Amino acid sequence: MKTRRLRSEEITRLEQNGCSAVSWTTIHVDPNFVIGDMIRNVEFSGNITLGTFSGSLMSTLSTPERAGLYSCRLHNVSVQNNCRIAYATVANTDIGESTLITHVQALARTGDQPFSNGVFAHVLAEDGARSIPIWRGLSAQKAHLGCYFKQHPVGTVLERMALKEAESTRRERSQIGSGCRIERCGTLDNVWIGDGAVILGAACLSNCTVEGEPVPARIGQGVTARNSIFKSACRVDSGARLDRCFVGQGVVVECNASATDSLFFANCHVGHSEVVSAFLGPYTVSHHRSTLVLACQSSFANFGSGSNSSNHLYKLGPRHGGVLRRGVRCGSDSYLLWPSDIGAFSTVVGHHPEHLDTAMFPFSLILNKNDTSILIPGANLFSIGAFRDALKWRERDLRTGIEEPADLVNCAVLSPYVMEAMERGLALLRRVQSARGDLRHGGAVIPEGRIGAGLTTYRQARRCYIGECILRRLIRESHGQPPTTDDCLRLLENIAEETPRPDGRGWRDWGGMLLSDADATLILDGLAAGDVETAQELRDLLHTAHERYTDREVLWAGQRWIREYREVRRDAILDSVEGWRRSVQFRHERLLKDLNKEFAHEMTIGFGIEEAKLEAFRRVRGEASDHFTVKLVHDQRDRLLAMAERIV
Repeated sequence: MKTRRLRSEEITRLEQNGCSAVSWTTIHVDPNFVIGDMIRNVEFSGNITLGTFSGSLMSTLSTPERAGLYSCRLHNVSVQNNCRIAYATVANTDIGESTLITHVQALARTGDQPFSNGVFAHVLAEDGARSIPIWRGLSAQKAHLGCYFKQHPVGTVLERMALKEAESTRRERSQIGSGCRIERCGTLDNVWIGDGAVILGAACLSNCTVEGEPVPARIGQGVTARNSIFKSACRVDSGARLDRCFVGQGVVVECNASATDSLFFANCHVGHSEVVSAFLGPYTVSHHRSTLVLACQSSFANFGSGSNSSNHLYKLGPRHGGVLRRGVRCGSDSYLLWPSDIGAFSTVVGHHPEHLDTAMFPFSLILNKNDTSILIPGANLFSIGAFRDALKWRERDLRTGIEEPADLVNCAVLSPYVMEAMERGLALLRRVQSARGDLRHGGAVIPEGRIGAGLTTYRQARRCYIGECILRRLIRESHGQPPTTDDCLRLLENIAEETPRPDGRGWRDWGGMLLSDADATLILDGLAAGDVETAQELRDLLHTAHERYTDREVLWAGQRWIREYREVRRDAILDSVEGWRRSVQFRHERLLKDLNKEFAHEMTIGFGIEEAKLEAFRRVRGEASDHFTVKLVHDQRDRLLAMAERIV
């Protein structure tokens, strides 16, 4: 901005107001600068640039604070118009308009680090074998590629991209945006704080980036953070401690949680817990004491109180990690030994000192009995909890107001990715169903009596999903009108003309985003060949693959249907629709049966202190038939069956 030097009468007035300067000649001010009584007891040193001061600002406690400089020390600082700086020491910092800084022990720039951009976090393996640089443009998908392709050309390209972007953020001074609120803090050293960000009561921020608009981040009481990045719409509060961490959009870290070398992506919520070298994908939750989340990747996961992951094989150092595929729940006091790979939407209960590989058995219950890991395949498939999860995730998105969220999230519970794992499990169960005895697989035991039940559950789920995918597409193409058999014939004939994919892995989960192998290969080949050079080009490719999901999904479902029925015929369609309707009814009955467990007699324990147990329970909980989830389950079944009626 255009500036001038102080006039002699202004210097006199400043001195009368208790101000002093090492040299008044190094202070430059806005041409409209007026001192009045809004600059008092200030020590100036170094190169100072001041804007104008008028009006007032609203503090985080909703109290008006006059603009100006009061009882503070400024060294090599530029201050834009209408700021308030009071009871603070500020050095080597540029401050935007209408920013409030009060009761801050020190706000400074003492190094040349680019505000944690380019800092390497040792993710998934504490020894750094999969470490990646954190930077403002990081997303769950880029982090997945950086970690799992670190030793490939793709990893080299991503690392170079990140470090180039990081270097572009380097500044000589700390940067404070416009409209910020920084109050009652300790030391803020080497910080980049975006427009509108709120830092209230932080103990220490060192070499950190805190993003602002459109939805500013909030850093609260007692927070200590070093070498970390905080994205828009996140909240870190209540004594949380972080070092070398990336905190994504909509993430909450609070209640004395500690984290080191970890990545948190969209809408994670962590409190009380300890997190080390973890890749916490979208909607991962851990807010209980005595919980250790160590060297693992997860998404849509839930860690119960006292759940623990272990990396105790220190023969060559802390080099082991684990994978919790999407939707895994770890029960209270559960224990997993790395390396392990837990199937999607499974529940882990108890102590498991073996290396488990249950990836091909999604929706399973894994429990401990007589020091043996027992696997019950498909036990969670028709759980009312999984039904509720699919609803709540979309409702709990804290990224509202962000036009282009950084993380691409697909909240689907059933998907081609999960179904392909289920198909591998089905194939194994079929091979052993006629054999006697338990099945040992991946460090766990599947009881003989559970093999048949697993087969039935997986078959029903597969039939349900394939039919629903096709029906959803028919409804969309008929603009909500009930589809006919002819509509179904045309759709399947079009799919039959597509080149079928070879057997094998055809879908991937990249940090909560589901994409086909064809799209994944396109992205990976582009990176390896150098065709994708910038972060924006990579984001565009990822976004395109994300938007293609529904088209790829129905293509997958149609090809699976054709593989089963061999050719597209009217009688085959009618037969498959009838089988699908039975599967929908089967799922509906299982969901209601699971829901009714919440209203069983044993659930009345804890009621009846002042009145009869059953009466008290019903007064508080109501009847099972009145619960809103029952209505949703009924509505889903009725809607699907009604839309299929025309085909039959």
